[in-house]
Amino acid sequence: MPSNWVPTQEGDSLNAASLNTPMGGVRDEINALDEPSIKRYSLNSNHLPSQVLAYGHKMLNPGAVHIYTSLLHPYPGWNTLAGWSTVNTAGSVGGGTELEAVLNTSVDLAASGTRGLLVYCNIQLQRIYDSLGVVSAAYYVIVALHVRLTTAAYIHIARTERYSPSDSNGAAQLTMWKDLPIRTLIKSTDLGATTTVDRVKAVVSVADSTGAALNTTNVELRRGNISAIALRGAVLT
Repeated sequence: MPSNWVPTQEGDSLNAASLNTPMGGVRDEINALDEPSIKRYSLNSNHLPSQVLAYGHKMLNPGAVHIYTSLLHPYPGWNTLAGWSTVNTAGSVGGGTELEAVLNTSVDLAASGTRGLLVYCNIQLQRIYDSLGVVSAAYYVIVALHVRLTTAAYIHIARTERYSPSDSNGAAQLTMWKDLPIRTLIKSTDLGATTTVDRVKAVVSVADSTGAALNTTNVELRRGNISAIALRGAVLT
């Protein structure tokens, strides 16, 4: 016999019995269906597709300190692609493990039903100081995201640029352990003519806002992780 489902009304209290009793009735009716009542393979497919089209994740070794310098990677300016260092375990010299999330499959962000690439990134800043060990509020670290097209070209996402000055106790170096978070949804309108992407990475540069450039400014980063999720966003029909 059919289950007599009674919808919950506004103001009704909810407890285990009020939830389990009607749900139990639905369960029992489903379990009581005989084989001829169910179309073959009707329970073997995903009736609601996953909202995740592709994904990727990368984490840097929490014990590794990597150093970036204003000499090798000075801040190139707002919304500029060239001049950044990829965040990696070898620092400014490069060649280390990179903080780059590679998607398990490439995704066209302009395709029908694709909402965009959701990116979560956290980078741990340890210290900022110059080559004489001096700390100044004029010293900055800047981090951002670059997304890679399937043509192997990268696109700079300007709105993801994050800035942090150094912290100090007088002229002494100070261990900061500051988290630099980036959260963004990358869409096809960020990319130009080519809209298929396959990875996204964190980049870093160093700035001395005094412009004096008397000493090299050093930035120490430590932990880092980045996750990228391509999301479905169409109305199901």
